Amino acid sequence: MGDSFLGKIQASVPKQTQVYDVLKQALIEAQFEPGRMISIRALATSFGTSTMPVREAVTRLVTERALEALPNRGLRVPTLSQAEALDILRVRAVLEGAAAGLAAKEITATEILELERHELELELAVKRRRFPEAVQFNLKFHLGVCRASRSQTLVLLIESLYLRAAPRVHRNIRLIPGDAAGQTEYIRAAHVAILNALRRADPKDARKAMEADINGAVNLETQSDPAALYIEPKARIRLRRSASSSAKPVNRRTSRLG
Repeated sequence: MGDSFLGKIQASVPKQTQVYDVLKQALIEAQFEPGRMISIRALATSFGTSTMPVREAVTRLVTERALEALPNRGLRVPTLSQAEALDILRVRAVLEGAAAGLAAKEITATEILELERHELELELAVKRRRFPEAVQFNLKFHLGVCRASRSQTLVLLIESLYLRAAPRVHRNIRLIPGDAAGQTEYIRAAHVAILNALRRADPKDARKAMEADINGAVNLETQSDPAALYIEPKARIRLRRSASSSAKPVNRRTSRLG
């Protein structure tokens, strides 16, 4: 990540609020690698602000355990143990399952189309081995379902879990088994099950499908990390098929991105 946030600060909104929102989103999307050192002064330069709004923003993020404060006044992106990651996944399954059940009764056709688009973009990113983009689209899919629940309380709780779990994404995204086609298939299987339940306005099936998706991600946490590296292609992704084609039912598999 180039860490350039210039142009993202608007005069109409308090700077510390904007800095917090931008940093929070970058952390949730795992744009900062675990263990990375972060400088308040460097962030201030990147945002084009003084250090004051950055300091206020990172203080909130430290409180939320998205960043660690070091004895020398530095900051670090935390690492996450397997036990912590599994605990977060278990809680996510409960909360996101509840959110999906509520969403089945509230979601609009426009929102379902948006979820289909995120799923298609996720599949294409995985096929192209563009893993940072895959993380972002997977996040958009899951949070899109949660926001359709119309429960702000659930959304805030779930976002806080994603913020805590972000350091583990760098590890797990490399561990999805199989080739690109196989990886795309099992991610698609879980998300299509969720989409089908939402289209039917079936709260019970929506909850079960979401829980199954997240519980499947637990399998990634039990694998050894080969520390595989990836090279992100520079070519831009082009959508070659309509989002509606993601509605085709497919068989589920046991390991998923979640």
